[in-house]
Amino acid sequence: MRYIQAGARSLTGTAVCIVIRDPPKAIILPSCRESTMSTESNAAKLQRLADEVLTGHNLAALDEIFHADYVEDEPPPGMGPGRDGLRQWLAGWIAAFPDARWTVEEQIAGGDKVWTRSIWQGTHKGSFLGIPATGKNITVAAWTIDRFTDGKIAESRIIMDTLGMMQQLGVIPAPGAPPS
Repeated sequence: MRYIQAGARSLTGTAVCIVIRDPPKAIILPSCRESTMSTESNAAKLQRLADEVLTGHNLAALDEIFHADYVEDEPPPGMGPGRDGLRQWLAGWIAAFPDARWTVEEQIAGGDKVWTRSIWQGTHKGSFLGIPATGKNITVAAWTIDRFTDGKIAESRIIMDTLGMMQQLGVIPAPGAPPS
């Protein structure tokens, strides 16, 4: 992975280091070098989440990736609290999209937070959010903001293109589509 970092000062005068993952050119400024390991480690942890859990469906890895006191700031419908709530919700998502593949497209990391833009693809083969299996292949954009504590995700906010997903599943008509 390549990173670009920029040092700055926040409004309170605190040094801020921003890392952008995988740009065309990478520059690491000396003022930010000490935070490079944690930002690289955090980005690697999110890649592991995408590869091992969201694509590989290994829910046992959640304990190594998510902090015991994990909080989802914007939980999806039906998700219970904490790491166990996430585990149960993901089990339902995996059952509904058993061939799901999650791809990290971009990341920006600063301090203890990582912002990620991803897409996931899968075939709707089981009930999801009360929608019976449609057999349709879908691609959904997702954006997350994750905060790390002790090398694990302690807090997260995920925003997905739910409207686009519902249109692809045929639950909501796409703009300009004939009424069904």
